[in-house]
Amino acid sequence: MHIHCQKTSGGSLFLARTFSTLIALLPVLSFSASAQNAAYPVQPIRLLVGFPAGGAGDGLARILGEHLAGNMGQPVVVDNRVGAGGKIAAELLSQAAPNGYTLMLTSAAPIIVAPALGQKLNFSPSTLSPVAKLTDSMVVLLVNPSLKIDSVRDLIAMAKAKPGSLSYASPGIGTVPHLSGELMQSMAQIKMVHVPYKGTSAIMPAQISGEIMLSLVPLGAAMTQIRAKRLKPIGVTGQSRSVTLPEVATFSESGLNGFDVNMWYGMFAPGKTPTAIIEKLNLQILKTLQIPSVRERLLNMALEPSGSAPEQLGALVLAEEKLWAKVVKDAKLKID
Repeated sequence: MHIHCQKTSGGSLFLARTFSTLIALLPVLSFSASAQNAAYPVQPIRLLVGFPAGGAGDGLARILGEHLAGNMGQPVVVDNRVGAGGKIAAELLSQAAPNGYTLMLTSAAPIIVAPALGQKLNFSPSTLSPVAKLTDSMVVLLVNPSLKIDSVRDLIAMAKAKPGSLSYASPGIGTVPHLSGELMQSMAQIKMVHVPYKGTSAIMPAQISGEIMLSLVPLGAAMTQIRAKRLKPIGVTGQSRSVTLPEVATFSESGLNGFDVNMWYGMFAPGKTPTAIIEKLNLQILKTLQIPSVRERLLNMALEPSGSAPEQLGALVLAEEKLWAKVVKDAKLKID
């Protein structure tokens, strides 16, 4: 019995000492994790972009990546993962380790509009970690100059006088410009015929030639034709007027009170990315967006630098989920 008790006592002493050692190590382990976050980044950062090279989203990613690399001391590698309307890039982000070394630049289309249209994602957009809203942009309503319409009010009046007689083009079914047209019809209580094209580049020559008289397209993609006066802008969808086209009234100013469609771009990280990393990225992004040369380059692309706290981007995502779900439901739209 005495020997048995000694073994038990020795075993208990060993366990006690082991437990004490682990408790003592906890602050060290915690400090080690904090130190890693403080040292971030110590390796290249991969920036996923679901848009092809040459477009506004890709251009924004490369401008940001260039400056973030300089400020953070590590390369930022833009990785264009084109396909499925940006969903491929979003799903890759959702599967990445939450360590700040994989980020994504995106618009609302793959993470908000696609689910509203019934397209399935392998993750919930609400599980992503918002980093910062980057830029604002708008949808612009264009008319062929031969159509004697000078404002959104004129368009609404014409549509009410001749229901179903007007057609409008968009870059495709389920795009934000298309849904902007559906929202406009719902708010104005008018009916127009939607004509989807394969991208804005296909709309421009068709509208200039008179094949289609009205279109809703991203502002940046239309600026060349607007500046050449081949097409006339009669309304923009933002809450306030565009810096790029300050002379053009908003839909809201033209009688559709509260109409606000923002083709923003934002930066996201995988869910559960440490707060310290998110805050460091947010700070560097906001600094970059304040650089005069960066602002000038973005405004030339009709992208208005905005920036936001991570929480503000998260709130925007939640608000737009509700907005587009309602628009899709009211218009009875679905894409399988």
